[in-house]
Amino acid sequence: MENTSDENISFSNFDKVVLSNGEQLEANRNFITEKNTSFDYFGKVKQKRVLGLFFNGDPKDITNVKFITSSTYQQKSYDTITDGQQVQFDL
Repeated sequence: MENTSDENISFSNFDKVVLSNGEQLEANRNFITEKNTSFDYFGKVKQKRVLGLFFNGDPKDITNVKFITSSTYQQKSYDTITDGQQVQFDL
């Protein structure tokens, strides 16, 4: 994750993950996370993130994965800066 602005922002995390088999994973509840992970990003910072999820099925059956993120918001006022985004990766 990278905050390219001078503003302090917050980002809750990935919201959902949709697999090609139709399974939708609640990434904000069903995840493996690193210790000491902050959701606050101060001006012009980068942070590497790892997302691990549990799902039922054979990984060989998955041909693509769609990630849906939460919105980013201003740390003090909680005003939305950007709406959540979606990106799909073919495997």
